[in-house]
Amino acid sequence: MPDLVTRLASAALRLPPTRPGPVRVSRDLPVRARDGVVLRTDHYAPAVRGAPTVLIRTPYGRGGPLRLLGRLLAARGRHAVIQSCRGTGGSGGTFAPLVHERDDGADTLDWLRRQPWWSGQLGMFGVSYQGFAQWALAADAGEELRAMVAVVTASATRDSTYAGESFALDTVLTWAELLHAQTVPWLARQWELKRGQPRLAAALEHLP
Repeated sequence: MPDLVTRLASAALRLPPTRPGPVRVSRDLPVRARDGVVLRTDHYAPAVRGAPTVLIRTPYGRGGPLRLLGRLLAARGRHAVIQSCRGTGGSGGTFAPLVHERDDGADTLDWLRRQPWWSGQLGMFGVSYQGFAQWALAADAGEELRAMVAVVTASATRDSTYAGESFALDTVLTWAELLHAQTVPWLARQWELKRGQPRLAAALEHLP
């Protein structure tokens, strides 16, 4: 079934041909940060040698579209490394938005450098918060960083959080509700998002 889904997605997206050989998948690898927190990581490995690596660090879980993306990248000769930010997706610690992404990203890059399949070529990809995680690491990645695809994101979040110099309660609470919904399976998540709307509306009517 994964191969069928991958082929259908490849055709729909008009992607270039795949490389020969199977994709090897390792899930829930423990990447240890400098303070001992374990960051859970999935690795999609191509069959080719000397392949570059695409790193995605995310607070939104490693399943669904990212699982498919990992296979699509590996089938085209890229190591896809997808990691849950601390406090999310099975990773240890507490999720404190923006606070740990620089150090955790640097520790993950140090882990990558110690892997036998590491080629010294790094790319990063991600949307929204995943893009911020890229910017947090970019300055310390050195010449090994060859590409970034940061979609609908920013290197700093003050302008969106304090739009017009006032706290953007709607933006922050909506994002918090989205993050909470990530903790349950996909079908239950849709119900949780729907169920959360009245609570979100009530919260928006209350001034902190």
